[in-house]
Amino acid sequence: MICTSSNAEKIVNSFPKDTPIVFAPDRHLGAWVEKKTGRNLVKWPGFCIVHEQFTERQLQKLKVRHPEAKLIAHPECEASVLALADFVGSTRGLLEYVKTSPAKSFIVATEVGILHLMSKARPDAELIRRRRAAAAIAASALTCVSTRWKSCTCACGTANRRSRSRRTCACAPSSRWSACWRSPPRAFLSLRGSGGHSV
Repeated sequence: MICTSSNAEKIVNSFPKDTPIVFAPDRHLGAWVEKKTGRNLVKWPGFCIVHEQFTERQLQKLKVRHPEAKLIAHPECEASVLALADFVGSTRGLLEYVKTSPAKSFIVATEVGILHLMSKARPDAELIRRRRAAAAIAASALTCVSTRWKSCTCACGTANRRSRSRRTCACAPSSRWSACWRSPPRAFLSLRGSGGHSV
């Protein structure tokens, strides 16, 4: 069954409590749904590269710099980030929160694509974002992320073993794809477009 961050909790609760559930592909959203529903989920070890960019330490610094700002975060962020947030919600939920909140300043821990909608809804509000996270989503479309050494889940829908020396996906033609890299087993990802982006 397909779900989004806005309806994942509802869908998980629709299954009988004794039904085993495999939650994919985002482990952070899975952990958030576990917390909200009290269910034990088998979580796929994937993540969203945009929301993975937000860290507890960096957001703590922003909160010190902007003590009046409300921190709002998407549930695909890490649990340590969500623990800091004044509000956690889906993309639509974050937008609605900004629309209705009396606050004048918001630290936004989600993809930058929503900022123009927030600005239109609240032209009086200050929207604070982290530069590096914005750069990650500004890069071309993400196609491959995994926390498992020697494997990845690709846009073609298959789990392919990658080359340890080439550090690229077996299903990705080198002429169209470039590899981003952080030392294993942290993450492996591939970005479409010109040149890799270091994370």
